[in-house]
Amino acid sequence: MRWIGVSVAALSFLFAAGAAIADHQGSAPGGGQGTGGTGTIAPRSTIPGYRLIATNRCSRTISMAYRVKDYTGHWVSRGWFHITPGRTRVLYMPTRNRTFYYYGYMQAGSNSWGGAGQTGSRQRWVRNKPFLHSSGNLSGAGARKVSYRKRTVPTTGVYKLNMTCRN
Repeated sequence: MRWIGVSVAALSFLFAAGAAIADHQGSAPGGGQGTGGTGTIAPRSTIPGYRLIATNRCSRTISMAYRVKDYTGHWVSRGWFHITPGRTRVLYMPTRNRTFYYYGYMQAGSNSWGGAGQTGSRQRWVRNKPFLHSSGNLSGAGARKVSYRKRTVPTTGVYKLNMTCRN
């Protein structure tokens, strides 16, 4: 069953992971961890998952997407998370699987961070606006395939990524 480009597996990913508190902007007002506005969602520390800490070392905003295996065993892609120049963003990846994929691109620039030509990379669909997607093709304006880079979260549960410009 599909609902406006979101499958049942993607919805289970949202609810099982508490996506309302899935990430925060490091060093930004309102960033930080907590239970959310209603107090009905469990604190992040009780939800199994890993963190991707991405730092933008460029002069322009970077947009990122990631792909993880959700709690039901389906691969799910989620984007976009925007990281302003010089800032760090903590992305909470709700999964029990240490393998994940990421893709990033610089807004108004030519730099990208993905898996083109890399062992284990995966071609998957994204769109220009925010998305949560589990399978099939995304449709609509701005839908395209990109190459996600494969990575493994270390046993610490945190993967650190420094995104530098290549000019």
